[in-house]
Amino acid sequence: MLFFFGDFGDKILARNGLDRPLLPLSQELEWAAQNREGKSLRDTIYKLSLADSIYVLWRERNLRIFQNKSRDVNGVTSEIFNSVRAKAISWSTIKFSAQNRQICDT
Repeated sequence: MLFFFGDFGDKILARNGLDRPLLPLSQELEWAAQNREGKSLRDTIYKLSLADSIYVLWRERNLRIFQNKSRDVNGVTSEIFNSVRAKAISWSTIKFSAQNRQICDT
């Protein structure tokens, strides 16, 4: 899970408006459970980003092991951001507000 740190982790946290270092995965999950337990758009996007990060990193791992292929950090983070964006676009219950607009524009 070393790939979860460094530039990759910084990009995921920055995209979610968090200015702190990424924690080890188990601690990051614990932090999310304690600090992003709400149903606000910001909380939902963070949790979705975290879940998609784990899934995309798992797929990247398999790509490297079984197909001897790999992508750079930008390719992996782009897949995560696009996946989160596609899911969020499909939500019909998002309330239009300045705060939610700011979240979506980042």
